[in-house]
Amino acid sequence: MVGYEDWESHSGKKILELFWRYKCIKPLFAQRDGLPMTAFFMLHKIAACGRLQGEMGGTDGVRITEISRRTNMSMPAVSQMLNSLEGKGLIVRSMTKCDRRAVYVCLTPKGYELLEHARREIFSLADEAERRMGEENLNRLLELSSQLFDILTTLKEERNQIGKDESDS
Repeated sequence: MVGYEDWESHSGKKILELFWRYKCIKPLFAQRDGLPMTAFFMLHKIAACGRLQGEMGGTDGVRITEISRRTNMSMPAVSQMLNSLEGKGLIVRSMTKCDRRAVYVCLTPKGYELLEHARREIFSLADEAERRMGEENLNRLLELSSQLFDILTTLKEERNQIGKDESDS
């Protein structure tokens, strides 16, 4: 176990500081056209999932359960966000004739337009970051960041399971 005196040079401190620095630049991505970035992630997932289903010969829209699964969000959280997006005229919900219980979600033209505008802005920032860092360095950073995220996610799940196992005992 590393003592407190070693904290200044410990990688844990460096990871926390890096996460804090990422949080400080969040305003670059936080709001677009009055919507939180989470709304744009939702619009992106709806568009991507709907396009995949359309390419496979299915319905153009995407089921709410699929959105929940692909975003790792609970059904109530997805429904709440969809209500907000629907109220702004960015999505529509529909039911199929063969299964009235299945609700599908599609982007409206206004939703597609807003999503594409946000994508252009985000891609512009990413292009400039790549220009300044270099493609190889940026790709390495993204790969290592993804690996670190996966490891930390697994550790979180393992600790949650240990806590659950202890409470079940």
